[in-house]
Amino acid sequence: MMLKSEFIKHLSKFNIMLIIILLICNIGMTAYQYREEFTAEADEIREAKQGMLDLYLTNGHEYQKLFDDFLVRMSEYKMQNYMSFASGDAKSIPVFENVFIDYPNYGDKQLFFDMDAVINATDNHRQALNTLLRDASMRIMATENRDSYTYRYYIKLINLYDPFADMSWEITDITGWNEFFFASNTACFYNARVFGYILQCLYC
Repeated sequence: MMLKSEFIKHLSKFNIMLIIILLICNIGMTAYQYREEFTAEADEIREAKQGMLDLYLTNGHEYQKLFDDFLVRMSEYKMQNYMSFASGDAKSIPVFENVFIDYPNYGDKQLFFDMDAVINATDNHRQALNTLLRDASMRIMATENRDSYTYRYYIKLINLYDPFADMSWEITDITGWNEFFFASNTACFYNARVFGYILQCLYC
């Protein structure tokens, strides 16, 4: 009952309005920081990535042929670039020709880099989780006091994450959440929220 009353005590109009305003501002500033994601260029990049992903899922052999062709073109470009640098001929610097998508800041190289991240996301997650569980097991074995916080913490960690060690999920390109949580404006709103709470305590 005490916890409930403490929670209800903070549900004032001031607190609710402040949270709503800060949330709206947070979303607005995040959208502004990533405003390039709402352009036609961004739409075409997303379509190219989704089209390549669909090809990988439906015809892996054809996707591999395109990827191998990209590697050959990239290797030739690097060789030409090296030869141009070695000869000192600045006028003959080669330009890599994109085939699938061609923007100043996004081309075939970025496309296949993003595809590799999406395709290998499950394996990368499994490796990271297995590393975490292995480290936890080693720390448990090195802990002599089974009543210690460290021992109980890593036991709980293993019990929590071990069921997910062999889990896999459908390969898909997930976007949006990273942009929101990695936005640089989040901390200032946390500080504003604390400042607002202090003001409420002083004047309410």
